[in-house]
Amino acid sequence: MNPRKIVIIGNGKMAVDCAQIILRAIEAGARDWQLAFVAIDSSRGVSTEALEKFCTDADLPFACVAKINAPDFLERMRALAPDLIFSINNFQLIREALLAVPAGGIINFHNAPLPKYAGSNACTWAIYHGEVTHGVSWHYVDTGIDSGDIIAQSQFEIPDNCTAMRLIMTCLVEGARLFAATLPAILRGDAPRLPQDRVERSFFPMREAPNAGRMLLDWDFATLSRFVRSLHFHPFCNDVAFPTMGCDGRFFRVDEIALVAPERRGEIGEVLEITDRLCHFQCGDAVVSLARFRDLGGRALKFQNLADDYAVRPGSLLAGVGGKSGTLSCGLQN
Repeated sequence: MNPRKIVIIGNGKMAVDCAQIILRAIEAGARDWQLAFVAIDSSRGVSTEALEKFCTDADLPFACVAKINAPDFLERMRALAPDLIFSINNFQLIREALLAVPAGGIINFHNAPLPKYAGSNACTWAIYHGEVTHGVSWHYVDTGIDSGDIIAQSQFEIPDNCTAMRLIMTCLVEGARLFAATLPAILRGDAPRLPQDRVERSFFPMREAPNAGRMLLDWDFATLSRFVRSLHFHPFCNDVAFPTMGCDGRFFRVDEIALVAPERRGEIGEVLEITDRLCHFQCGDAVVSLARFRDLGGRALKFQNLADDYAVRPGSLLAGVGGKSGTLSCGLQN
């Protein structure tokens, strides 16, 4: 009897890790299964090199696919007739035509504790909302977005001062660990299917950003810190928004801030002190230190650059603005 076929749609390290887990499971005894094809999601301009190299080294058939719902890819999948598709770090919506292809359905990884934080940028929203725990989910795909039956979940504490990038990486590691623990039941066909509680569902569209991407310096420090950390993806791609400040019409991106003192010493946004080693300013309830910052092109700046290139002086007033992909706005994303 021919082995049943698995297809992976996705990209990045987690897709590599899960492909390795599948191959080990097959080698360990699940020989009635075959990892037959890897569709590398190339829709976002993110490097596909790591997954391409893995597939080449493992002698796995693969292709970079920018549109998984396009007729040519659908035709290819119908001809392959996979029994199961795993969506792993895949950023494309799965439409009904593709959903109907695999006999055993499509299983997706989501970096949030569904039904909470369905949709996009779950780690950003969790940090911005001040969550102290987070989680990951493996679930069946249905015609909605992140709304299918849950197969497995795990939760963990969010570390203090966690950034979006750090939380994303934690989710990827935990997601792969959970996949390894759950895969045997999936391949046996006896994995649980738990319907999601629609009452508990929260959903965030791809183009939404915390406070519409606008940084406000009259916030208290706790809110300001959550905003900055929720949008910190550096050095990886940031498709959400950039915490951005301006002084005299010149703007720079903020990667990290720190608390100096929980008190008022000046006007909102006022620069209280600047040297070649520090820059302190006033927010709503505290004196704040700029710790790391870059120009709009992504180049790291030094404190001396603030004085020389951005006219930041004691008594200057900084202003928070909205910014996405190098484009400034009045807080709204284009």
